Amino acid sequence: MLEIDWTRSVAWGDYDGDGDLDLAAGNDGQPNRLYRNDGGVLTSSAVWSSIEADRTRSVAWGDYDGDGDLDLVVGNVYQPKRLYRNDNGVLADRAIWSSVEADLTESVAWGDYDGDGDLDLASGNVNQRNRIYRNTRNSFDCSMPLCADSLPSVTLARPMPPGNANFYSAPAIWPASGSTIRIHYVLKHPASWPVAHIRAYYSPDGGGRWLPAAAAPGTPATSSR
Repeated sequence: MLEIDWTRSVAWGDYDGDGDLDLAAGNDGQPNRLYRNDGGVLTSSAVWSSIEADRTRSVAWGDYDGDGDLDLVVGNVYQPKRLYRNDNGVLADRAIWSSVEADLTESVAWGDYDGDGDLDLASGNVNQRNRIYRNTRNSFDCSMPLCADSLPSVTLARPMPPGNANFYSAPAIWPASGSTIRIHYVLKHPASWPVAHIRAYYSPDGGGRWLPAAAAPGTPATSSR
């Protein structure tokens, strides 16, 4: 590696989804850096460096926004903890979230402590309270009453004319092969926060096999409200 940094923490993670583990390095007083793994060979120089040059003590990978790629969180000494979002294999060079607290953080770790399906952040601090930052979908909060646990909800309008099948109803195939079934839905979030990605699936055999549904032209599928 060409950079000569004061590295305090390293973490492996497949940030670009190519099947091999890439290396993140957390540095003290220098930018944090990422070295890509190409078929078992790490790049000699960093492919990513953070704009912030914090006193980093710990780095950890985790998919905080549930979009299928790994995001990077760093814990710093007397500076805010920071989060760098990964969008399809491209890390943001500037933190998209920073904690209010500037603790002496020696360790950070991801885990779904409240069982709501997303990763929350724990930080271990020296001579200070350890903290948990609850993930409320694309944002973090350590003040429990401030943000209620909430997930986006979806309401579907069932396509017609098929109705309910009661008891001895005869099976029917609708519509004809090759036709398009349009399904209208309404996606809501109680706090009007954006939803990072929308994915829809359908089953042609009653749940035995699921296939991806195609979005109609003009339908927003990312960063939707």
